[in-house]
Amino acid sequence: MKKVLVVFVLFFLIFLVAGSVIAIDSCEATPMFYLVAGSYLEKENALERQEELYMHRYYSKLMGYPIEGELYWRVVVSQDKERENLEEMKELLKEDGFETFIAYDSGDEPERPVKDPEPIPVPYPELDEEVKQSEEVRIFILELIDWLYKTLER
Repeated sequence: MKKVLVVFVLFFLIFLVAGSVIAIDSCEATPMFYLVAGSYLEKENALERQEELYMHRYYSKLMGYPIEGELYWRVVVSQDKERENLEEMKELLKEDGFETFIAYDSGDEPERPVKDPEPIPVPYPELDEEVKQSEEVRIFILELIDWLYKTLER
């Protein structure tokens, strides 16, 4: 009974942590909606917008998007297969003064979107006390999972 309880707690913690950490980045050509905070011909302008978003603690990525022979750099804040899932994030960005739009890519044009061949590393923001405490909790949970796993191996 003790092992069953330990296994249950282990799976519960794994799913709890995994649900907030795992991000799926699909390489297959599927229809996708993108929340875009800007589309620029000049990559430098896209980088400036990315930095503005970062200062408000929004993480984004640049994606090249060819339109009529020109490569536009889109600043993508989020992506999802369902448009409704992006609407809430769009409202949050609007409250912070960022104009955004939701773009749709059908997935049947293999050259769209083009991932940035030279991704720019974005530094992590300085952690405030609340974030440091949540990081300590995450580390504690991971150590607990490790301990439970070792206990089950015995």
